[in-house]
Amino acid sequence: KIVTEEPVLVNGSLTGNFDFMNMPKPPATMAEVISSYERNHRELVEKVKKVSDTDMNTLIKFMVAPKTMGDLRRADTLWMMMMDTIHHRGQFSVYLRMADGKVPSIYGPSADEPWM
Repeated sequence: KIVTEEPVLVNGSLTGNFDFMNMPKPPATMAEVISSYERNHRELVEKVKKVSDTDMNTLIKFMVAPKTMGDLRRADTLWMMMMDTIHHRGQFSVYLRMADGKVPSIYGPSADEPWM
């Protein structure tokens, strides 16, 4: 879901239009998930780099509670999206461990991928 949701959230933060109804279908294979995420992420980072500080501080409408929209700065919606992605990556590492999988070094060394 991160693969299809990140473009909607970043583009929505930049345009003020969060279109969750027309998200693309998720990639079918792990190789497609990886290539799609890497490509989308690079493109989105370039878009964000081009936004001025003034535009980052512009207020846009964003969901703040059930059926409730509020005014948030573009920068804050991007910050929230980044924190949400970090949260889900943390969840994924827990699920990997519970399934006896190997946890990669996501934010630094892990028990399965020590750096020393």
